Amino acid sequence: MGSDTPEPLDAAPRADGFSAIGRVAELDAAGFIASKELSATVIRDPANPDTILGVNSLCPHQGCTVEWDGESEFICPCHDSKFAPDGSVTVGPSETPLPVLEAKIEDDLVLVKAS
Repeated sequence: MGSDTPEPLDAAPRADGFSAIGRVAELDAAGFIASKELSATVIRDPANPDTILGVNSLCPHQGCTVEWDGESEFICPCHDSKFAPDGSVTVGPSETPLPVLEAKIEDDLVLVKAS
């Protein structure tokens, strides 16, 4: 491995409850980072790119995994519910928001605390 290759990601939960789900470079390249294991998606806040937002990515309607559209909302591919970046419902049939997860950047890692 060259010195430019990052260390393998340790996704195990830390003592503080946070788990690494990716690197900042991945977040910035893709616009989001998702972890199926944690049912979590982290994005940069479209209104304030210095802030990151984390949500539980399972749609409360019937448990499908929502997808970030890359700009302004999460969309459920099963029944087209739509959610704002903060998880609030903008279009049903879901009536329940996506649960917000604590997320932060530490060094070059994107961390999320799944509940």
